[in-house]
Amino acid sequence: MAGTAALFGILMMVAFATPAKAATGDVHPFNPVVKTLPTPVKNAMGTNESVDQWMPDKNLQYIVLGALQDAGVNITETNEITQADMQQLTSINTAMPQRTDKTYWQAIQDVKTLKGLEYATNLTQLTICTDTNWNLYWTNNTRFIIIGKLADISALKNLSKLQSVSLQFNRISDISALANKSQLTDLSLSYNAITDVSPLANDPISKYTEIGFQTSVREGIVLNPNTKEITTPSYSIKNLKNESVPVKAYYKADQTITNANYRGYYRNYTSTADGVNVDPTTLKWTNLQKDVSTSGIGFLTAFWDDDFTWSPYYTFAGAVITPYEFDQSVGNLFVNYQTDGGQDIEPQTILTGTLNDPYDLTTNGTVQNTIQSIKNQGYYLEKVNGSEKGNFTADGASVTYVFTKTPAAIKVPVHYLDANKKPIVGQADGELSGVPTDKLSAADFKSAQRTIAGYEYSHAEVDGQTVADPTTLTYDQLSKGLDLIYNQTAKAVNVKYVDENGDAIKDAAGQPITGEATYPDGQFVGQPYTTEQKTIAGYTFDKVDTSNGGLPATGTLTADGGTVTYIYTKNTPPVTQGTVIAKYVDESGKEIHAPITTTGAAGTDYTTTQLGITGYEFKKLADDSAPVKGQYTNGTQTVTYVYAASTPVEQYGQVITQFKDSLGNEIHNQVVSSGKVGTNYTTTPVTIDGYTYLRLADGSAAQTGLYINGTLTVTYIYQKNTPPVTEYGTVIAQYVDDQGHTIHDTITTRGPVGTNYATSQLAVDGYTFKQVAAGSAAVTGLYVNGTLTVTYVYTKNSVPVPELSKVIARYVDEQGNPIHDEIVTTGKVGDPYATSQLTIKGYTFKQLASDSAPIFGQYQKDTQVVTYIYSKIDTGGGDDGGKTPGTGGQGGDEQPTTPTNPTKPSQPDQGGGTATSPVETPTGDSQTAGQARLPQTDEDTGLTSMLLTILGVTLLGIAAVSYRKLRD
Repeated sequence: MAGTAALFGILMMVAFATPAKAATGDVHPFNPVVKTLPTPVKNAMGTNESVDQWMPDKNLQYIVLGALQDAGVNITETNEITQADMQQLTSINTAMPQRTDKTYWQAIQDVKTLKGLEYATNLTQLTICTDTNWNLYWTNNTRFIIIGKLADISALKNLSKLQSVSLQFNRISDISALANKSQLTDLSLSYNAITDVSPLANDPISKYTEIGFQTSVREGIVLNPNTKEITTPSYSIKNLKNESVPVKAYYKADQTITNANYRGYYRNYTSTADGVNVDPTTLKWTNLQKDVSTSGIGFLTAFWDDDFTWSPYYTFAGAVITPYEFDQSVGNLFVNYQTDGGQDIEPQTILTGTLNDPYDLTTNGTVQNTIQSIKNQGYYLEKVNGSEKGNFTADGASVTYVFTKTPAAIKVPVHYLDANKKPIVGQADGELSGVPTDKLSAADFKSAQRTIAGYEYSHAEVDGQTVADPTTLTYDQLSKGLDLIYNQTAKAVNVKYVDENGDAIKDAAGQPITGEATYPDGQFVGQPYTTEQKTIAGYTFDKVDTSNGGLPATGTLTADGGTVTYIYTKNTPPVTQGTVIAKYVDESGKEIHAPITTTGAAGTDYTTTQLGITGYEFKKLADDSAPVKGQYTNGTQTVTYVYAASTPVEQYGQVITQFKDSLGNEIHNQVVSSGKVGTNYTTTPVTIDGYTYLRLADGSAAQTGLYINGTLTVTYIYQKNTPPVTEYGTVIAQYVDDQGHTIHDTITTRGPVGTNYATSQLAVDGYTFKQVAAGSAAVTGLYVNGTLTVTYVYTKNSVPVPELSKVIARYVDEQGNPIHDEIVTTGKVGDPYATSQLTIKGYTFKQLASDSAPIFGQYQKDTQVVTYIYSKIDTGGGDDGGKTPGTGGQGGDEQPTTPTNPTKPSQPDQGGGTATSPVETPTGDSQTAGQARLPQTDEDTGLTSMLLTILGVTLLGIAAVSYRKLRD
């Protein structure tokens, strides 16, 4: 059982990557791929505790440092960042720096929280996501994109000036911090784990907001192979209106998922069982072993797709994946919650345990919490069908809790009493109610306990008897009342130590000596307190001052508190000095080292040292020697160390030369040399590419010196060179007619000053190139430190009169009778047209007429007619309240505006632009190299609590689009 739990734990924590390109060019499904990349380390030396406290994410500090420098703030290290600096930020955009700095790119990947950005109150633009192309480049692969670790964006909550936010390719699930942003129009949040977009309801976001490709992975389920069916808990997906979004079982071949990008994205996690809707947000699964892979892993995958705004290509869509596997060694218990009429109240709970091990639903937190939730809905537990205690079996036993709303509740009065069992002034009795046979719930008991100023809850009593846990009693047993006893809190007793003049006595550091009272039975009125009479050097205790309301050393606590004051008299210290002489002699008594003499006040400690003397070894203390350590006395003491001559031994020492940067990192191999003790050594700094020698490190041995009997370390410190700043110039190519009017978008390029630029003479529809304007910069040349403008002049061609045609959209019933006004559009022959299927009160659309023109097409020379046929709705003779079926209860007909020359959009992904290649629907059941698998235990386990999944992104029709967003 433990093994299977760990197996699904790894699946939930695996780092998912986004496939960038499939060999065939089709939509590639998302695949789990583990990547381990180095974490950037920036400015480790001199870390400022202050910035680490309010902006704890080192990677965010690195990104913010660059943004502040771009904003003109003169700082070079992250530890220089202040909260005041943050107010100068108006933009943080990671798009460009990541292209030239892998450390910066890695920092984007590793940011986990935006805490600290709450101080950037003038921020209007925020982009923290990796560029798809540079993601591939820096990871040295051509297939998968690594998703970032950003999950916490709560710091954005009060940033009211935000206008543009792009946080694609991350692990965000909670976007409540983006609620009520009155200026937020540009938003990109695709490829995250978002299941609730209702916080965006009041934001003026664009209709082209990118919010698709969301993925959430639920905790895995381990089932016995005998299991026949299960019901997955309700899926809570919320749209902009905070309405529940319907889900359905996801299958990779499901053509009702009209967006092929969505259909293909999750195909390696297609459902492996038969799923049907119990209700719009709950699925029941049968035939669980239908398509389980050879690895034994199956998936219950629920898919949703909500319109979000207006476009079928910018929808709020995603999947919730529940992995499962079979294990012969486990048993299951299926717990149901139903009314006495047999209707489900809550989704089924599935419990898994080792086969034949015991279970106890009365103590199971999940089951008891569900029961309490049902009771909170007004239900009462009527009976339990099945055993609440038993053993897990292979066939999977069932237990059904049956609830009713019939039993009448009993009322229990709650009294609030002090320690003397007297009602607390100002506290009216409370009341609890519940089914007589039910035990007092923990929630009810908690709600009964009040926070009373000046009091602290102590315990509960029933009929004058203390009850350790009232939740063990039924409401019937509590019917006479529940007494909650509170102790009145007492004010603290302060303790002071003063001299005979009333001045505070200070310690050696010059701070007043203080004390604290002790409350053995708690700090409550009527309970005892004690204080300490301290022994203070240089003072003698005199008395405790109880005059003028002073408290005694021990006593009884009151509501008013007070102060205990100990009075001491200062001692007159004796003025005596002592001397200690440490002598070092050989065995004949001859002095071999100069004596060391120390003095000190009598009674204070002294210590002497046994020295290491060349050519001698310590033997003993002389017979008449004073001790090595002791106290000074009023006189002189002599400590005599006796040494014996030692046989000289030729000794060698070692010198290690280190080369480090200013952060303490080694930047060159160490150099080690050795030599006889007493002989010379010499070290020198070496030349290291990219670094400049600064100095010897603090505590380093000397650059030259003598070998000693041991190891010396010489440490040279270098500073990393700062790369030269490259200046850039700008060239603008503009295209105008003879009158100077712009006839084509200008083309702007930038490049390093002194490098070549080239502009192009464009072919502009309806115009012929004439000349380069007088005073124009050269068509080709070198960038300068400034802006050059190249102006191409064109003459306008004569324009042929376009041939026009019409398309008529008709709306008729099955008998051909008109039920709505025709809609006529006019356009040039060859241009595209589009008609609309309307919602018409009392009718439902059935089909196009057999001779109808297509809904979308091109204008032809002859007039075309698109005929929509509707069936009349049979209302059964009743009043439908003006609601039109399928319209969510909104009455009336939809009146579309007549489109003029509409252009059918291509199907972009959620990356923010136009797909660069066609998207094909994946077919067949063959598995690619990226087929679903459970990751190994040595792979990334960075997500331990949130079960957020890093998703794959296809670069052909999908990821290339998000690159446009990053580039902007």
